[in-house]
Amino acid sequence: MGCSPWGQVTNTDETGQVRIYTQSVIRALQDHLLSTDPELGGPLENLDVGYSGLSSHWESRVLQGSIMAAALGDPAVVRVDPVTLAALQDTGWYSVNHSRAQSLVWGKGEGAMFGLLSTCHDNSSSFFCTGSGLGCHYLHRHKGECQTDPHLDGCRIYKPLMSECWKEENERETETEWSGELYRIDSRCFFSNLSRENVSLSVSDSVVGRCYRHRCTGLNRYQILVSGSDWLDCPVGSTIQVTGYKGLVFCPDKRLCYYPDIGLSIDNQDPHSPAASTTGTVTTENDPLLHQNTIPDPSLTFDPGPTCAEPGVSTDSTLAPVLLSVSWLP
Repeated sequence: MGCSPWGQVTNTDETGQVRIYTQSVIRALQDHLLSTDPELGGPLENLDVGYSGLSSHWESRVLQGSIMAAALGDPAVVRVDPVTLAALQDTGWYSVNHSRAQSLVWGKGEGAMFGLLSTCHDNSSSFFCTGSGLGCHYLHRHKGECQTDPHLDGCRIYKPLMSECWKEENERETETEWSGELYRIDSRCFFSNLSRENVSLSVSDSVVGRCYRHRCTGLNRYQILVSGSDWLDCPVGSTIQVTGYKGLVFCPDKRLCYYPDIGLSIDNQDPHSPAASTTGTVTTENDPLLHQNTIPDPSLTFDPGPTCAEPGVSTDSTLAPVLLSVSWLP
């Protein structure tokens, strides 16, 4: 029948975190965090637990952006992620097409200690922030403000503001004049303290989130365009200066032009050609985030799995809370 007899699949680790320990979930989280820790079970939210004492959501500190996180927020940042699909598979109730999983950027490659209360305040990960300043949401489509909420247990993240970089109607001429910001369909949020050299306004030199155009030139490689500038290479993990401006722009690593299902499709024009220095065709047909809501792709199907009704073979019901909030399942 293809079923596995399971015992108890949830347990509390040494930090007090309740986790789901099944083969597919452990493997998916290991792959996501790039860890070989055999005890890396799927973390469950410690608030809003049900009658069973188990939450129906993933721990927000670890799996922010997952469709099974406690707070979904803007639909444009919600993902049907591999860890959630692994949990659905391990219930024994569904067979899952894992090739349809969407990339989960939050915490990718950050290791087994990511999202713990002991590490979220120590600046060891750029996914978390301290204070209450302005910056960029981790997908860089929105400006963000460093905030917390009850599900984050005091950890702070850049939560998206209603200032999407990719909406032209958000552009303000006065801001463009001194900061060089551009709101276009291909604009993204960058940490920056740019200000024009010839502007006499008294402006802060604090690093905040600013919207500039971008285009991909390769895997994890891109250029940016500031008002009045040419297209400029933005080497990941470094900063660049822009002629005519004071200050710097910070170039995020593995956030832009890295995931095939997140971002914009750029044409094959040579980015260094004279024409490409001022123009570039941007297509959006293959950009799921521009059209996505919390209803998954129709091709993301879940077929009923084996019923496991044979004597001696049972499916543990302790995974049931994982499914309770997936109201879009057939």
